[in-house]
Amino acid sequence: HSEVAQALNNLAVMNHMRANFSQAEQFYQRSLEIREKTLAPDHPDLGQSFSSLATLYRDRGDYTRAEPLFKRALALREKALGPNHPDLALSLSSLGNMHYLKGDYLSAESMYQRTLAIQEKAYGQNHPNVAITINNLAAIYRDKGDYEKAVTMFQRAMEIREMTLPPNHPDLALGLNNLATLYRDKGDYAQIGGAHV
Repeated sequence: HSEVAQALNNLAVMNHMRANFSQAEQFYQRSLEIREKTLAPDHPDLGQSFSSLATLYRDRGDYTRAEPLFKRALALREKALGPNHPDLALSLSSLGNMHYLKGDYLSAESMYQRTLAIQEKAYGQNHPNVAITINNLAAIYRDKGDYEKAVTMFQRAMEIREMTLPPNHPDLALGLNNLATLYRDKGDYAQIGGAHV
């Protein structure tokens, strides 16, 4: 049964990536049903099912259905893996992304701060995953109008990317775009041409 559940989950992911949301939802739900019937209630694979279905709902803008599933996935992973496991950071970041999309910056910031603490402990301060989380925090500060904090965080994310990624990696362009957009938003047009670290 676990192989069937995983196959259904894989089919769901494929449909999700193709934006075939109704078909993806059916596959995710069938996979979850099998796992709920065959696995212990605290099994980590249930966390994957909850998180996958929650991500689908988030991507469709259905935050009411996504949030409780993200929270269930987070609770399962924390119980199974402990409070400092890198996989827990994935659940925290997913929940943070949903809060960010809802405009709930306080909750998103809290999730991202916790994610960052776990990632820095697990990977060190100069890891691409750390850069992503710092970038997410910078976006919150930008959207709240705290431009100085946002600049500092975007620059830190860019520094990490430059140290850890190949020079033609698309995340480097994303980082430069984030800085340039921020300088534009704050009216600091002189910095736009030099938006690099």
